[in-house]
Amino acid sequence: MGAADHIESHEDLVARLRSLAALRDKGKVYPAFYFKSRAFLHFHVGDAGIYADVRFGDEFEPVPATNPVERAALLRRVEEHISTPATPRR
Repeated sequence: MGAADHIESHEDLVARLRSLAALRDKGKVYPAFYFKSRAFLHFHVGDAGIYADVRFGDEFEPVPATNPVERAALLRRVEEHISTPATPRR
């Protein structure tokens, strides 16, 4: 199975992410989500399974997304992040 097959097998997660009004999927081949005009989330397939690189702060953070529990936790973190008002930078 190639990377595209692994990502497609998790289409439920991708569909949920696409349903969030604050996110935009700008990916041409693979999902690549933007939040507030900035790259926010994209997927990788590694030896340990699927993970999402997510920018919850200044840097991308790898978040596991291989099984249903991991995908639910990822979705919950994303929803909390996009619904929390940003603190102004000084």
